[in-house]
Amino acid sequence: MSRLACLDDRDALALVAGTLAAERLPDALAHVETCVDCRELIEGLCAGDEPPPPPSGIDARVGSEHGPYAITALIAAGGMGRVYRATDRVRGREVALKIPRSRSPWLVRRFEREIGITARLGHPGVVPLHDSGTLGDGTPFYVMQLVEGISLERAIGQAVNREQRLALVGHLVAVATTMAFVHDRGIAHRDLKPHNVLVGAFGEVVILDWGLAKELDATASVRRVLRVEPVAAPLPPITGRTTRPGDVLGTPAFMAPEQARGEDVDQRADVYALGAMLEQLLVGFLPRKAADAALALAPAALVSVSKRALAPERDDRHAHAGEFASELRAAVATPAAPPPAPSPWRRILGQS
Repeated sequence: MSRLACLDDRDALALVAGTLAAERLPDALAHVETCVDCRELIEGLCAGDEPPPPPSGIDARVGSEHGPYAITALIAAGGMGRVYRATDRVRGREVALKIPRSRSPWLVRRFEREIGITARLGHPGVVPLHDSGTLGDGTPFYVMQLVEGISLERAIGQAVNREQRLALVGHLVAVATTMAFVHDRGIAHRDLKPHNVLVGAFGEVVILDWGLAKELDATASVRRVLRVEPVAAPLPPITGRTTRPGDVLGTPAFMAPEQARGEDVDQRADVYALGAMLEQLLVGFLPRKAADAALALAPAALVSVSKRALAPERDDRHAHAGEFASELRAAVATPAAPPPAPSPWRRILGQS
């Protein structure tokens, strides 16, 4: 584990349970001492509330009915919640219904924040929220439009060559345009990556999973009021509790350096993620693992956009997603340089 890497859900659970490998423990504790987000995650897992029931104890399950919604299938299960396919029997439509993985007060608070942010982001690139409420056992839920399609991550994996990957850049333009709207409303996503972008069967491009989103204006002021201090000692193991996944606080390959260091982030952290997604489209590798030779084969205008967005210092990046989107659209419209003409000597030698 790098000293700069935020904890994922498995590492956080292992740290709280006292089962994290000894060789990884010093780096994990050193990071938690400096990272506000990871402390929030650890403190949530260490909260003294009653042990939450396992996911199977929640009322939502395939075949159950909740008001007008009849759950028909599990679509996805992540660290923070589960998404089900459901039938809205009143309106005669298929929808997606999301619930938290448990009724832990900490997790419920995060889930309710996600509902509030999603409800305010009325944009074609954000799946619209249709309804919200609580199940019979008090578990919160919200209902979204059901969008059929595949993740951008899967689309990249299915591309067999550079031309097919470059054909996906238009989807990234749509993502950046949506994020320009989001940034204009003072919100950062904080976990942008191809896995969280859904490409619909009819060309829809929507951004999913707003569980880590934060209001930028509120973040710094809240931390000043709370005067969050580093933890002074290793966290003791917790026994007699049902451990459960927390929330992945960013994904390292797409995470801006300041976010990995646990500093306050702004919209430029999302710009970094957009640049990382563009680089993956250009070379087919995970971001920041691309050889210069691979980038040299990509269109120079697109490479320039990705390099600026991936600048280690946030002041050197695009100021927000709107600026990134404008530059990306211009780069897409720039004609690619023609391949170099073959040497006449190669033709003479029959090697052209």
